[in-house]
Amino acid sequence: MTHPLRIALLSSVIIAVYLIYLPGVGGALYYDDHANLRHLAQLGEGKSLWDFVFSGEAGPLGRPVALLSFVPHADGWPENVKSILHVNVLIHVFNMLLLFALTRLVLARFDPSDDARNFRVAISAALLWAVLPLLVSTTLIAIQRMAGLAAFFGLCGLVGFVWGYRFASRSPRAALALQLSALGVGTALAVFAKESGALIPIFALLIDFLLIRNVNYEVRYR
Repeated sequence: MTHPLRIALLSSVIIAVYLIYLPGVGGALYYDDHANLRHLAQLGEGKSLWDFVFSGEAGPLGRPVALLSFVPHADGWPENVKSILHVNVLIHVFNMLLLFALTRLVLARFDPSDDARNFRVAISAALLWAVLPLLVSTTLIAIQRMAGLAAFFGLCGLVGFVWGYRFASRSPRAALALQLSALGVGTALAVFAKESGALIPIFALLIDFLLIRNVNYEVRYR
């Protein structure tokens, strides 16, 4: 499969997933949306940005990263649900692309002999994940952006973690620093979007233990 054909196929998948979700952006707000975002309209009218972002009650950490993402929607709340859900859909599409990239990187380390097959597997896995009915509520309920953002930052961390393996043989110290930095920043942002982000290092451990091949780390770095 040529590179232009791959780009065309990936673009088609992106557009298809976006169009599948697009009718849902006209949905309604729910109880949890109002409970968690009730102070959004007060920004600039007696409530500071700091107070809003760090006043979250949805979880033990307050989820400030997720609340910060709602600040641009302060004007027009709560009538602007369409724009909020539209952003949720875009986050979902980006997460699909990150999952595609992560799968490609893992397969390239596991078995680099058939790049065409690896591309097909990666795009199929990303598409199957993107159309899971389970994720409709994550995407089309406004406050569930918290889960979408946790996945986004976690996947970014995992992509950086796996990408760092390519430097392991010639510069293990730099590779380890890159991997731990990507994983640490991604996990921290994910956790402060939603506490389920704390699972990201476990996913990294499973990837390392089960899927990665042909990495010649020195024992002390391993």
